Amino acid sequence: RATYDTFRNIGVVQAGLGKRSEALRSFQELLAIAREAGDKQGTAKMLHNIGIMLKRLGNYPEALRSYGEALAIRREIGDEHGVGDSLNDIGVAHNRLGDYPEALPPHDEALAIRRKIGNRQGIADTLNNLGLSQSYLGNHAEALRCYRECLAIRRATGISRARAIRWRRSTWCSPIAGSSRNKPSRPYASIGRTTWGISRVRCMASSRTPAR
Repeated sequence: RATYDTFRNIGVVQAGLGKRSEALRSFQELLAIAREAGDKQGTAKMLHNIGIMLKRLGNYPEALRSYGEALAIRREIGDEHGVGDSLNDIGVAHNRLGDYPEALPPHDEALAIRRKIGNRQGIADTLNNLGLSQSYLGNHAEALRCYRECLAIRRATGISRARAIRWRRSTWCSPIAGSSRNKPSRPYASIGRTTWGISRVRCMASSRTPAR
């Protein structure tokens, strides 16, 4: 157990520092330990973490394989929260690959599960992801519906749209944008991404409107 906890802590720290390859190796060590111990929940968690690291490394096909393994175990043990997480991230990986039609079913199922268990942050995340998929499929009205519902949930954190836009503009202009010292709290980043998504969909929709 001490070895498992050590690798887990190391992996979490490495991931937080952006050391993705090192974190991947730590999570792979943890996966072997969890499998040997017959710990299905731990096995699913490590498979999911491996998927996250593979996604961040740009290896989306392998990330999908790892997420899929985690999903199968989570369905087997009845972990609804975990199933929602795995489905959501499967949809994200499809979005990153540009496979927007394939992203819709896992995101739809993830959204249904997250609504059922009352995971409001998860609902907002999945709605944001669905908005992206729908926008690239040309379904602008549906994309806006998803983004607006997402934004309503994220605004419940008390952060205004104007403050989120100001944050996003500052990160675009900052010479150290993206550095760990300059990263905002998640609510700022989340609302900023959603408001940007709404603006982008409106631009996409207007650009396809025939001239009169």
